[in-house]
Amino acid sequence: MTLDISTLVLLTIAIGFGLGVLSVVFSHLQPGVRGARLWGAAMLAFGAGYALLYVYASTRHVALLYAGWIGVLCAVLMMVRALNRICGIKGPGTVLDLSVIGIALFGWILFTFTYPSPLGHANTILILVSIVVARAAWDIWSNVRGSRIAAPAAAVAVLLGAVAATSILEALPPAAGNELPSEFGSPALVLVWAVSLAFLTVCVLWLEVSQLYATMETAGMVDVVTGLSNRLTIIAEIEVEHSRSHRARTPFSIAIFGMDNFGNVIDEHGQRAGDQMLKWAAGVIRENVRPYDKVGRYGEEEFLLMMPMTTEKESLGIAERSRQAIQKQACVVDGRQLGATVSVGVAVGERGADLDAVLHAADEAISRAKDQGRNCTVVAPLIGMVTEVDIVAEGQGANA
Repeated sequence: MTLDISTLVLLTIAIGFGLGVLSVVFSHLQPGVRGARLWGAAMLAFGAGYALLYVYASTRHVALLYAGWIGVLCAVLMMVRALNRICGIKGPGTVLDLSVIGIALFGWILFTFTYPSPLGHANTILILVSIVVARAAWDIWSNVRGSRIAAPAAAVAVLLGAVAATSILEALPPAAGNELPSEFGSPALVLVWAVSLAFLTVCVLWLEVSQLYATMETAGMVDVVTGLSNRLTIIAEIEVEHSRSHRARTPFSIAIFGMDNFGNVIDEHGQRAGDQMLKWAAGVIRENVRPYDKVGRYGEEEFLLMMPMTTEKESLGIAERSRQAIQKQACVVDGRQLGATVSVGVAVGERGADLDAVLHAADEAISRAKDQGRNCTVVAPLIGMVTEVDIVAEGQGANA
């Protein structure tokens, strides 16, 4: 059975324009999705490129042939740029795009003077397409494998690989003159591109939705001011760590950090300065804890730190290191240095200790720290139940 090349080309044009409109509509319905609009523009450019080739077949105006294949190349470049944006990959950018188009234009001039038929120019385009698409497939797979969007990204990479392989085989045929059998390429090339575009768009939409849900999930877990885990997330994280500690029969510690006189900062310098101070303090604490410790925002001016497998001495050392770092460093807001201190309450959970009891003990300990003049660390030893709190480390007291 012989494939009708004209029918395939018309089908490809319809697919390109249809998928372009679909992607643009999707981008308006889901404005948070990155790259959907650019992907739609790429599909429209692909359809326009093949439409120019179709018109060339009737008019034989050489300019339409060149413009059609350049349009296809630009569409591929936009597709790659859209995929990089969706996957969060930092691509080579505009310089490479312009370089590829420049090479294509040079190939246009070269083939005009070296081949009796202008169809040889398409060979250059196909070689460039195969290189650009193959590189894009590798970048996508190497950057997102193991992530939450690995499945749709793998599907996109496989389809891009198929397009690259078909394009390079088409560009290097053994035919006389080493040029394409028609202005559209072979029926096999047109068919592969049409089918690949359809499946690619489906996979790209799948990829976009997966990325959107991953972003929404992450946003729901992170405190927007500090970048730390929010209250719900940090509580869930310490519950997991507590269960692990309970199974392993190992001690754990919880520390609550409270910014001293934070209300005065808001009153004197405004909410923006307060947010910047919280962000700064969160960064200092994160820099001074262990990689496997869990830290998050617990209240308006409070941070919660979960320290697995720590004794009283170890947890005190970690909490004090963070407290002293905040005291010694200066928080810079709009060019002004603002001094800051924290009060810290630490509770140690022995093997099998109740999590709520440890949290309650840490809360009582930070209250004692503030009562003692602030800028100090209080530890409440816990052996199955809350015991008398003792001040074990104290810094320079702040005014109440």
